[in-house]
Amino acid sequence: MARVNRGATKEEVADLIERFLDNRLDYPQQMNDFVECSQLRLEVDVYRKRCDVLCAGPVDEDGIRELRTMVIELRSSPAE
Repeated sequence: MARVNRGATKEEVADLIERFLDNRLDYPQQMNDFVECSQLRLEVDVYRKRCDVLCAGPVDEDGIRELRTMVIELRSSPAE
């Protein structure tokens, strides 16, 4: 397993989700590594848990919409 950044910022998580949606992950299991490793920042870990539920299997259109909404939420919330 690749080294997971447990101190990810909201912007880093938004970037990861966007790369997942665009099929541009740095390596194939990057999203799995992210969802399997709790985050130190509670406000980021909430999004990790949402991604875990949404990405547990094939992501349908509703899941894609929710992931895109999460990117907007992450980017519009105050910076850490």
